[in-house]
Amino acid sequence: MAEGDEAMLVEELIGTHLDYWVAQAEQRNTDVPMQDSAQPVRRFSADRPLAQPIIERERIVVGMIHDAELGVQAVACVGTITPGGVRSEDGRYWLGDSGLQAAMRCYVGVTYGAIVV
Repeated sequence: MAEGDEAMLVEELIGTHLDYWVAQAEQRNTDVPMQDSAQPVRRFSADRPLAQPIIERERIVVGMIHDAELGVQAVACVGTITPGGVRSEDGRYWLGDSGLQAAMRCYVGVTYGAIVV
């Protein structure tokens, strides 16, 4: 880790930080060219038309949970939808305040792991 770099938990990424890491994952996983640093980061976690192709390509499924401690949260994973909710292929689940936030955290987490630098 270079000086000045700060590790962040994927489960805590929100807004432009989350969108930045989605853009990095897209560059790594596809032929999407790197964005010019002068361009604003695309809002994957808030814009369904941007996020939907990723969700479909990566086979990310999203459901909702109602937890006494966490409240109502979206949950995403690479897996399938079952009558009881979503089932992960690899045992990893990603939460978010919205379905898009959870799905984009899932994408970043699957690409980089639980921590990004």
